[in-house]
Amino acid sequence: MKFEMKKKLLAFLHPLRTHYEERYRKRYRNARIFFIVDLVLLGVILALGSTTIFLLASSRIINVNFDVQHRAPSALLRMRIDTPPNIFRGSETDIAISYENIGAATLQDVTLSFEASVGIEFTDQGIVRQIGDVGAGASGTLHLVGIVRESSARLVAEATAERAGRKILAGSIAETIKSVPSGITVSHRYLGAETVRPGDTLLFEVGYENNGSYTIEHAALGLHIENPGLVEWARASGAKRLSDTFFGVSAVELPALAQSRSGTSFSVSVPTLSRIPKTAVFGGRNGVLRVRARLTGTIDGTPVAFVGKMREIKVASALSVEAFARYYSPDGDQLGRGSLPPVSGETTKLWIIWHIQNTTNEVRNVRVEGRLPPNVEWTQRASVTSGGAVSYDRETRRVAWIVESVPSFPDEAEPLGASFEVAITPTAAMVGTTPTLLQDVTIRGEDAFTGLTLEARGAFVTTDLTHDIFGRSKGTVQE
Repeated sequence: MKFEMKKKLLAFLHPLRTHYEERYRKRYRNARIFFIVDLVLLGVILALGSTTIFLLASSRIINVNFDVQHRAPSALLRMRIDTPPNIFRGSETDIAISYENIGAATLQDVTLSFEASVGIEFTDQGIVRQIGDVGAGASGTLHLVGIVRESSARLVAEATAERAGRKILAGSIAETIKSVPSGITVSHRYLGAETVRPGDTLLFEVGYENNGSYTIEHAALGLHIENPGLVEWARASGAKRLSDTFFGVSAVELPALAQSRSGTSFSVSVPTLSRIPKTAVFGGRNGVLRVRARLTGTIDGTPVAFVGKMREIKVASALSVEAFARYYSPDGDQLGRGSLPPVSGETTKLWIIWHIQNTTNEVRNVRVEGRLPPNVEWTQRASVTSGGAVSYDRETRRVAWIVESVPSFPDEAEPLGASFEVAITPTAAMVGTTPTLLQDVTIRGEDAFTGLTLEARGAFVTTDLTHDIFGRSKGTVQE
């Protein structure tokens, strides 16, 4: 047994002995020392190499675990994009995005955002949707209305969620959406300026062409007005309101639409409101009338809606000033001094109030002015809620107030205003009248969105205290 072990050991060491004899013993005087040193160095190199490989492998394991820990949420929201089997090029298409939380925990504050190639556009206002919290196992579906204008377009949807105060990727999906040519196009021609004032009427020509093999039945042609709250529908003409946002004609009014085989067009007028409410403006900012040509009907029994390119027409803001006088505050505190009702030959002091009113757009460099009649005097008492101080020019008898910027839809609960005191000494000729305290009231400014200069006149301010519930009917001059 020992002999066999010794034989195997000698066989194992034979290559080393041969290497020593040929490379060291025949070349060097101290061959054995050099040989031992080289073996030690070789052992160190092998040890270092093994350690390096181990550390690299450990680092990769750590990195993999790190990635998995942070990327795991990307698979927690399973998503799917569904579209109709046949999509006609240039028509509205319902795109359904379904999602399901396949994780074990609630995903908080989920937001879905969409990015599309140039071949597709959306009719929706914005392509970011707030979903909120999505519980474990919960699911839902949201819809986008898209228009595919190329043979194919790529849509990417991504979902993010809140975790430990930061956004994480919760899911994503990409889909290529294909369309088939229809030969049908719709368009409109706008016959006006790119910026208009509230109350202006906008003129359009709407038409279509059908050069394809499809027939549209039950056709209706007109304008899709995305924000109809800007329109004064009672004055609209040339078509009828087929739905809340569709202003057009059917085959009854335009027989050429019956088969929709050849091009035709007609004219419509769309008047804007003279004063646009806040509810009519998306996001409460800037007046923009968004319009598309639209052709609806059915193809082989399937509802379709072909739409043209979006046209955006800027609508200027409506800037105005409310001017009135007070003797008492809204709470009943006495502000004025002297007789009320005013008495001939006696001085009565009242306060004149200016409230700036504005609608859709920011207005800059706003100036409010008014002129005092000869029998009314400036008392030098004034206050403002914003902007510069109220000033008075004795030579022109003009009172002025400048505000650098007036926001859209100022807070009605805390009006943007100025007030100043005036004194009037009525003459005998004024007995039985309500004398003027301020005349030639005007307001001017520059619309920051449209660049148009805005100007409006305010009412003359008299001693008729219609805005003063405590002084009302006490403004007529007495003897």
